[in-house]
Amino acid sequence: SRPLAQLLSLINRCNRSIPHIEVVTISIDVFLNISRVPSTVDHVVAVPNLIHDILEIMVIHRDSSGFIPNKICALLQILSKNSQFKTELTKPEYRKRLQFLQDKIVTRQKAKAESQKRRSFNVGAMPPPLPQASQRGRGDLTNCSINLGGKFEPKKRKGSSSIASGPPWSNDTRPRFIEDPSQAIS
Repeated sequence: SRPLAQLLSLINRCNRSIPHIEVVTISIDVFLNISRVPSTVDHVVAVPNLIHDILEIMVIHRDSSGFIPNKICALLQILSKNSQFKTELTKPEYRKRLQFLQDKIVTRQKAKAESQKRRSFNVGAMPPPLPQASQRGRGDLTNCSINLGGKFEPKKRKGSSSIASGPPWSNDTRPRFIEDPSQAIS
């Protein structure tokens, strides 16, 4: 169980950067694979401070990536088949922490669903915004694009018949043409 303790120590030193997330994900996969084999699951359970450290990792990565909390839940589920681990996991301090994490995850999922709902709302059915105060004249409604039928009609943009010859800030109107392609990139 010493190599597993060192692997857990490595996970504890990781932060939420992308390379560290990959290290944590792969390390948890190692724990998952070792705990799935009946002859090696006792070695995983024997790792000191396993539950405390795994729950800390779950707290750290609960917002950064869905994979890490999901894998930790799978690991806890597999390890809970072991009676010694299950007894340790059902202690009040760990139950309280697991409940806190579950509440946070449910709250985040609800907020995400609400956000998705707002984004998918049909924007075309909403009335158009009023013109800005600087655009509005005194009683002048020439900028308003609402017809009397109540439908929103966006203003048509005039198309350009010219081809862009350079960036918009350039005053050079000649087309860019370079005969030698190697000079074009230098």
